[in-house]
Amino acid sequence: MGGKEGAWGYLAQAVVCVINSLVEKSWTHVQIEPDTANDKVDIAWFYESSNPEVVQVKSSKNNFTHSNILSWLQTLIQDVPDAVEYRLILIGTCSDTTKKIINRINENRATDDDWNGITLLKTYGEKIKIQLENNDQEALESKIMRYLGCFLSDKGKYPTHTILELMSKSLAYQFMRFSTNGEKISREAFENQLLDWVNYNYLLEGELRQSDLKIEYYLFDKIPFSTSMNAYSTSLSKSRFFLRKKEEAFALYEKIKEMVIIRKEREEQEHTNILGRSLRFPYYSYCEFTEKRKKNIIYLSREFLGVELNDEFFYVGNLKQPSVRVTPMFGSAYVETIGDKEEKVKYELLLKYEDKLEEIRSMLEMLSYLDSFYCIPLVLRNFGTKHDRNIRVKVKLPKNLRLLTANNMKQPDLNVIEYFTGFGSCLQKAFTHKKDSKIIPYSYRPYKILDNILYHLKYYNEEELIEEFRSYLKVLFDFEFYEEDGKYVLVFHFNEINPKETLAFPCFLLVQAGQSFEINYEITSQNLPNVANGVLTYQV
Repeated sequence: MGGKEGAWGYLAQAVVCVINSLVEKSWTHVQIEPDTANDKVDIAWFYESSNPEVVQVKSSKNNFTHSNILSWLQTLIQDVPDAVEYRLILIGTCSDTTKKIINRINENRATDDDWNGITLLKTYGEKIKIQLENNDQEALESKIMRYLGCFLSDKGKYPTHTILELMSKSLAYQFMRFSTNGEKISREAFENQLLDWVNYNYLLEGELRQSDLKIEYYLFDKIPFSTSMNAYSTSLSKSRFFLRKKEEAFALYEKIKEMVIIRKEREEQEHTNILGRSLRFPYYSYCEFTEKRKKNIIYLSREFLGVELNDEFFYVGNLKQPSVRVTPMFGSAYVETIGDKEEKVKYELLLKYEDKLEEIRSMLEMLSYLDSFYCIPLVLRNFGTKHDRNIRVKVKLPKNLRLLTANNMKQPDLNVIEYFTGFGSCLQKAFTHKKDSKIIPYSYRPYKILDNILYHLKYYNEEELIEEFRSYLKVLFDFEFYEEDGKYVLVFHFNEINPKETLAFPCFLLVQAGQSFEINYEITSQNLPNVANGVLTYQV
């Protein structure tokens, strides 16, 4: 096709995409002009549990012939032989005889003559559908108008007849751009794109130019903007972060294994104090690990690294260290470890190895605990045309859920607590929205530690570590929490939001749930004339 005929062909393809998208309810993704072997597919509809339905659109001012129809069907099947359905959409006219053949094909009553003896078409006959549309732009626009009205009413929008007619005339042209970019998008994204276009370009009856605030789900590269989502949880216990900790421990194991030190006979010797008097207790003791410590290290090595340790792994010769420090009257006493260099190096590596295994155990316990919660990634969107401020969002959750808050989150062991404290920590990276061109990060209230705090937490004592962790949780879980009418109520505050802007919530909500549930929300703000209400569904 070329010139006006080619332009109408693209327009017809876009119109068919819009009509079928609004009517068909079960598809999950749509792709216009997908990349196939022979480029015979104009539209591909994808479904949850089956192969795609492929469509070819043909438009003509002349009658469609029987032979042309069979030829197009044959090339379409050859292009995608595993489709669940092959649909040929003809925008134009055909003879009465050809119409009867089309009817028989659609009703699965086609004869050998209808298939013209083509074995491939007979084999795929039950998967073939032919849709005939008038080559009349006004008729197609009328059809769009009818289905667009039904779609908008389902979304709570009721445009006047005049506005609906105007939408229908311009919608097909709007989708000409969409029809040529070849992207595969989800149903949710398709409908949101359509609603965004409606909201941005048309003022529906009874609506004012004002902020239009809604809460939706969103997660970069995983969940498009939507009002429903399937349950999602992290896999931190299988993350690269945790794997790196195991790799560090394994590297220590390899170094220690290569150091072969023979266990020597123990020597008994008497030690004297600075006055030359004999001490009643040994001043030095051997550095060899106790049986209890060795048993623990052997177990952790087998559990986390899959290696078996023998007694030789722990041998450090006759290395000794002070068992009691005696402080002289003036100055401080310094008594070094007694042994050769290799014994000292191996002993230090064993101590590091033991600490690393204990760190892995504590880390896995905390990560597995966090993995047991479902994530609810919320964002605040302004679909309106006006800036808004002083926004208060009230989120209501069923009380039969287990909700994680700053007050009830499990405390990590002290040897790993720094990994879960502060901005840049494992906790913050896993359960907050990443920087993204589609959303604006949450503005946290001031916190004395502005970045990863690993560099100085090692100097804190136990009470300070715990206080710092709890203080950070209150910043991260930045919402008020109470119970009301058998529900958990969470209250969030946002300073301002611009038109067409999307703001991230401070962190993902974390819940444990045994069944699907709904989330109700209420929004009040400076420029909303009434309380904005909405419902989100979460499928478990």
